[in-house]
Amino acid sequence: MSSSTIVPESCHFQSTAKHRTDETPINCHVMAQRHFAWNLQDGILVVSVTQPRLVEEHVVHSLFNQLTGLLDETGHSRVALDFSCVKFLGTTTLGQLILFEKKVRARGGHLKLCGIPQEIFPIFRITRLHEYFSVHTTRAEAVLDFCRHSDSR
Repeated sequence: MSSSTIVPESCHFQSTAKHRTDETPINCHVMAQRHFAWNLQDGILVVSVTQPRLVEEHVVHSLFNQLTGLLDETGHSRVALDFSCVKFLGTTTLGQLILFEKKVRARGGHLKLCGIPQEIFPIFRITRLHEYFSVHTTRAEAVLDFCRHSDSR
C-alpha cells in the first residue's frame, strides 16, 4: 500500500500551531493546515476528515480545495470520504460536498461517504442528501462497496 499519510483509526487532535513571537511578521504567509489524512486501499482513495468543525467558510473552502488537489496529485477518482471525526457541520460544507462530488464524477470516478456521526446525520436526512450520496456506516463498508462494483472508477 502506497500512501503519503495514514488514515487515523480514531480521532486524536493535537495543536500544531506555532506561537507567535515579536520577530514574526504579522502579514507573513503561513502554509494552510491540512484538514484530512489519506491512504490508498485497493486503488481507492480513503480520506478521513480530521477537522472536527466544518462550520467556518474559510476552513470548509480550504478543505475542499485540498481534496481537489489530492485528486489531481494522485490521479485517483474513487474516493471514500470518512466523516467520523467531524462533530459540527455547516451548510457551506454541504454545498462544497456536492461540488466535490461533481468534480469526482467529471474525472470518471465515484464518491462514497462514510462514518457520518449520529449527531450530524440528521442534516443529511433533512436535506435529502443521504439519497443523493452513497452513504456507508464505516470506511470498510464503503471500500467493500467499491470492490463489489469494480466497474466503478
